[in-house]
Amino acid sequence: MPKFMRPLIEKIVDVKGDGNCGFRAIAESLGLIEESHVMVQRALIQEGRYNYILKGFYPPKNYSGFAPPDKWLTLPDVGHNVATYYNRPVEEITSLEIGISETFFPIRGRPSINPKSHIICLGLIPNHFVLLLLKDDCPIPQSSTEWNNHKSEEAASWKDEFLDQHDRFRTLMNIERGERSLSSKKDSNQHNPILCDTPIKVDEKFEVLAKHEDDLFALDKI
Repeated sequence: MPKFMRPLIEKIVDVKGDGNCGFRAIAESLGLIEESHVMVQRALIQEGRYNYILKGFYPPKNYSGFAPPDKWLTLPDVGHNVATYYNRPVEEITSLEIGISETFFPIRGRPSINPKSHIICLGLIPNHFVLLLLKDDCPIPQSSTEWNNHKSEEAASWKDEFLDQHDRFRTLMNIERGERSLSSKKDSNQHNPILCDTPIKVDEKFEVLAKHEDDLFALDKI
């Protein structure tokens, strides 16, 4: 334990180390016996966010060409799942107005040969993802906090492969953030009659790339 925490610990309960220790510790904290760890596991299965993510992986039962919102890919919920399964980095690039750009590395396994050539980069625009093909050695965003907290020991070297690209992305993003801050202080053009007469674009429909359910499962072979 950290030295500064030791005086603050009143008691340590050492649960059985059989691979279920995490669930056993939770059971103890709830006033249950250690053997109630199975109840804790079953309760967590019913936790809403878990079910939301799990159900989102299954294709719609009635496939009509457009997936409902509960089937949309959600990052960072599943970024590490995609990265780990395909053993390649997953990037989410978006604007400062929309959210945070992040890199999702595999949480298990060592980097593949030449990992920089196997990046999956998704561009996030309002309610839609696009695939971005990046130039070689271009800046990429920092790895997510979840990866730093949960990566395995062998997966730690993923970040080392991209340190220079992370630094350049951070530098450029800070510059852009500063420029946005300065521009926001300028007088607004919201009362300009020309802008007011500009017609509002209707939401565009994007072409559905995978029209058959077989195409979805074919992705598993990539």
